[in-house]
Amino acid sequence: MAIERGPLVYCVEGADNEGSVLNTITHSLSFHHHLEPDAWAGVTKIHLHGFEPIEDAEEGEVPVARTLMLQAIPYYAWGHRGANEMQVWIEDGWSRQQELLRE
Repeated sequence: MAIERGPLVYCVEGADNEGSVLNTITHSLSFHHHLEPDAWAGVTKIHLHGFEPIEDAEEGEVPVARTLMLQAIPYYAWGHRGANEMQVWIEDGWSRQQELLRE
């Protein structure tokens, strides 16, 4: 899934999310946002719940994961804090869960 607010596309960046975002999965059906007045002339960040698998699971087993509070920033604002990971498309854990239940 991708996050949009008005005409802006958002991304998750490692600088805001403990350095790693390439394996993150969201399970949020709702988000909340707030203005960061001191960041880049007033950027609105979006917060959502997610998780990151920390151990591969064998077939039929539930993977071990840690929960996260993800922060997303407008796509235009990423990359201003040094080299780090960035992702626009975030895997939707709700869809994955529904697929597993159908099997």
